[in-house]
Amino acid sequence: MKTQTVRLVTGDLFSPERKVKKSKGRQIFEYLLSGKTLTHRECQERFNHDRLSARIEEMRKKGHIIRSIMEPNGQGGRHARYKLIEASRDEYGNPIMP
Repeated sequence: MKTQTVRLVTGDLFSPERKVKKSKGRQIFEYLLSGKTLTHRECQERFNHDRLSARIEEMRKKGHIIRSIMEPNGQGGRHARYKLIEASRDEYGNPIMP
């Protein structure tokens, strides 16, 4: 009986080099968790994502405390700048990820 050698190819599903892509919500959460603030426009530019307010709502539902700071937009209107005040944590003290 012949034995067959199986070789893993780079990019294969089980290859250790394979990177898992983070969701937009998780990318935004990690950005806010680092102490930075974010506006809708900055979110579009940095993450190519148009639904920041929806991601903020999801985070608030998980118990994260996020402050909306209203600031003038330079065109007579206002926009919100979001800041993570306190991250909700699991029983081990780790932040609950979106």
